[in-house]
Amino acid sequence: MPKLANKYVLAVACAAIALAAPRLANAQDEKKDEKSGASAGGSLSLGGASAEAKGPEGAKKPEGETKEGEKKEGAEHGEGEHGEEGPEPRFAAGVDLVFGFGKTNTVTTVLPGTLATVPESTLGPSKISTQSFLLSLGYEVTKGFAVGFRMPLTLGSWSQPGTSTRSTSAAGNLELEGEYEMHLNHQMKLWFGLGLALPTAQGTEVPKNQEELDAEKESAIVNQSGYDRFAVNRAAASSRGFLDNALFEPKRFGIIPQVGLNYTVSHVLIQPFLKMENLISSSGNPEHKYIGELVLGAFLGYEVIKQMDVGARVWANVLFAGEKGTVAVVEPQLRFHFGNIHPVVAGIVPFAGDALTDPRFGGIRVGVVARF
Repeated sequence: MPKLANKYVLAVACAAIALAAPRLANAQDEKKDEKSGASAGGSLSLGGASAEAKGPEGAKKPEGETKEGEKKEGAEHGEGEHGEEGPEPRFAAGVDLVFGFGKTNTVTTVLPGTLATVPESTLGPSKISTQSFLLSLGYEVTKGFAVGFRMPLTLGSWSQPGTSTRSTSAAGNLELEGEYEMHLNHQMKLWFGLGLALPTAQGTEVPKNQEELDAEKESAIVNQSGYDRFAVNRAAASSRGFLDNALFEPKRFGIIPQVGLNYTVSHVLIQPFLKMENLISSSGNPEHKYIGELVLGAFLGYEVIKQMDVGARVWANVLFAGEKGTVAVVEPQLRFHFGNIHPVVAGIVPFAGDALTDPRFGGIRVGVVARF
């Protein structure tokens, strides 16, 4: 009997091992796939091509893909698309804050005294500091397609030489967005976007020179608050390296098509992007009915650890219609990933083009995206 019992125990053990072997092999394969996916995909592309062309609020997902068989197996156990992790977040909310500093032209109107009968208005460069907030919300309608909006709000303070400090706030253009993402392979994603900037920005365009201001001296006192808001919006666009001018141009409707590529190899992140800002006058009689800008650039980074990427983004803004000029900017970045919270810290430094002379500006970016 003991020998017979031992035989039965041995048979049962062999059967159990035979049944468990496929599941153990599958589990090992899944772990390998997850590791290779993490290595190939890198981390969330916060501040990369799509996200930073739109600010840290861009609604990108983690790169690692789940196999079709794994999805079905998870669904059978009621664990959602990613097994125990549950469904992926479909909403993304973000705040992108840039502390800007530099110089830009402002108008200062002095009210008449006891002897003067006409207000005196002067145009000149002012040292100005800004805090521009870019608020955003996005929603993934279906896999690969998302919609959202962005809304800028800027606070600024400045003073011309010999005058007291003034401050004001200005709203920017509300931008409605749509984006489609296409997975080319396990390491590469191509995305297309279209933004519509509604003409909600505040401000009246500051005259180009003192002669133009003198020609409308009678109305300068009436337009003072409009001039101030335009200067603040202009300074905010400058401090952001002229990356999102369509968000800060008063009395202009913007149509912004864009395209980008997210490519990861090992722990290296490569994210080129291209967009065109078509700014169309919506009212008044501006000098240029249409202004066209081409923004092209790329982010190159390295995933130091799972929770942090380090790298730099470089781009150029080329004016090809309405006005002329080119600006080149570099932005060193630190991007962090803590679950569904993704902060970014960066510095914005113009290194070539018109931004080195007029207006002279730079900025420090602090942003965060939360997914839920």
